[in-house]
Amino acid sequence: MKTWMVALVILAAGCATANRHIGRAALVTSTLTLVCDGMQTMKMAGNGWTGPRGPGYTEMNPIMGERPSTGVVGAYFVGAVVLNGLAWVVTPEKYRAAAPVALTAWQVDTIASNVRSDTGICGF
Repeated sequence: MKTWMVALVILAAGCATANRHIGRAALVTSTLTLVCDGMQTMKMAGNGWTGPRGPGYTEMNPIMGERPSTGVVGAYFVGAVVLNGLAWVVTPEKYRAAAPVALTAWQVDTIASNVRSDTGICGF
């Protein structure tokens, strides 16, 4: 019986450590996707919302407006990165990975859409 209890304690400790690493990896990944999206959006704003296919590009995020300036884009994404980190800090450790994983999924779709709009991968 003691062996099983010791094994469960070790297993629980291992899961807690793994959960901590997964949460941190999720935070880093979600932050990187925000930076990538921000660089793509900054490129479009810097080009006056025109691309190789001509004018007519617009931002889909209603918070920034249809054609935000580079200043608005920069401020928005700095705020998004800060809020992402704060949300991670205040979330109980057991659930920390959930929000960054959801954000990453959303951002990957947005980044892919931006690439189709000729922004390049992460603005490059």
